Amino acid sequence: MVYPTRIIHCGTIRARRGGNLPEDGGLFNHDDGRAILKCVAQDKKPRIFTGGRDMAISMVIIVVLMVAVVLPTGLCSFEPGAPEGGPVVKVDEETFLAMEAQALSYPVVIPAVPEGWTANSARRSAVGQTPAPVVGYLTDDGGYLQLTQTSVPLDEAVSAYDGELRSPAGTVDVAGTTVTHYTSDYRGVRDLWAFETKGATNLISGVATEDAVRQLVDATLNGTPAA
Repeated sequence: MVYPTRIIHCGTIRARRGGNLPEDGGLFNHDDGRAILKCVAQDKKPRIFTGGRDMAISMVIIVVLMVAVVLPTGLCSFEPGAPEGGPVVKVDEETFLAMEAQALSYPVVIPAVPEGWTANSARRSAVGQTPAPVVGYLTDDGGYLQLTQTSVPLDEAVSAYDGELRSPAGTVDVAGTTVTHYTSDYRGVRDLWAFETKGATNLISGVATEDAVRQLVDATLNGTPAA
């Protein structure tokens, strides 16, 4: 009895009459199986990976999908035009320091910073195990400094500030107050300026000119009690 047999080509299976079914009654015989495996082995990669143009198109699609998913969450933003500095974020450092002062046992002051300076960050940190308020300021010439107020003694406060090793590099006098400048031989460790006021230690760090540091020291010395 004659049954249809299969002629297998990669990608298609065609039938013609004139052959017998496999002995086990299946749809394909041993030769058919080998032919199918050969087709699979010779199968080419998806076209998306066959050229630089296709890969570029794929990347564009991925980026578009990412933007479509992330943009509505508010975690990123897009502003066309030339890159410029965005609006400065301002914080109410007076209210923050007043609230901190109520919870701390040492005097906290609100620095009388120069006109043109902007407080743009405020947070509670710790020096060692002692809570310490930190306020960051943008200077009028584009620098940035942050002031940490703590009750920890000066030498101990410098060591516990961020765990980095620093050594005294000199002192400056600001309105009769000695301010010690600490530096490090290790790359990436920022300079630290430290001075004492009645009942507190003050630490200044950031990226700004020495003149700006002096101004912040003077602003702290002439600041008003937060509580």
